[in-house]
Amino acid sequence: VPGCTGEGIRGKDYCYDPTFVATSQRDPSPTNPPPTNPPPTNPPPSNPPPTSPNLQFTTLKRVSNRNCGKGQCKKCEGDCDSSKDCQKGLKCFYRKRKNPWEPVPGCQGSGEKGRDYCYDPNDYFILQQGRGG
Repeated sequence: VPGCTGEGIRGKDYCYDPTFVATSQRDPSPTNPPPTNPPPTNPPPSNPPPTSPNLQFTTLKRVSNRNCGKGQCKKCEGDCDSSKDCQKGLKCFYRKRKNPWEPVPGCQGSGEKGRDYCYDPNDYFILQQGRGG
């Protein structure tokens, strides 16, 4: 994605600045001109940061094969073999062999190495990455 770094998530779309132009040359001029007036000694109070939405994350969980499959796997449950194993509206997130600890969107923790988990495709965020948990 132009102007972005990292791998992202396969099948997801990303916003970017279409006017971005990569360059290897540095511009010696300052980005902003220096201020003509000195800053006030007492800056005005800033507004509090906006509150973030109430995000709900679910910890990855492995359930038995008889409890996971045929549309029974809930969000962040696995091991799914296809999206048909997941509840309606969820999809099976397939971890790659090269990255068996790949984080599952909208889920917390790492689950089991190489296992695939059901996820909500509307969850575009990654909460935590790492082994264990």
